[in-house]
Amino acid sequence: MTTTLALATLAVTRSPVVAAAALVVNGFGVVVWNVVSVSLRQTLIPDHLLGRVGSAYQVIGLGTQPVGAVLAGLLAHAAGVRAVFAVSAALLVVVAAGTAGRLRTQDLTAALAEAA
Repeated sequence: MTTTLALATLAVTRSPVVAAAALVVNGFGVVVWNVVSVSLRQTLIPDHLLGRVGSAYQVIGLGTQPVGAVLAGLLAHAAGVRAVFAVSAALLVVVAAGTAGRLRTQDLTAALAEAA
């Protein structure tokens, strides 16, 4: 959510102060997400698979960054830097909407109970 808001803010603002504030809020959100997601992964994944799952997570997360950078560069060249921020925010909204119905609190609670 913070990343989506930060990207949307960067797409519309011309103020460096507002842009800096959006990036600070985004940075805080990223730190919180990392702590929560790694803690959850360490809780749910069996110890003997934790290294493999963590590596796969990093390969997907870090391995797709060059593709995104190239696509963002092409979009920035064609439509400007603001378009990159706007399209990125829109893509995050689409991904969140597509996954929101699949992530349920009761499933997470059951998985945590099983792991304990």
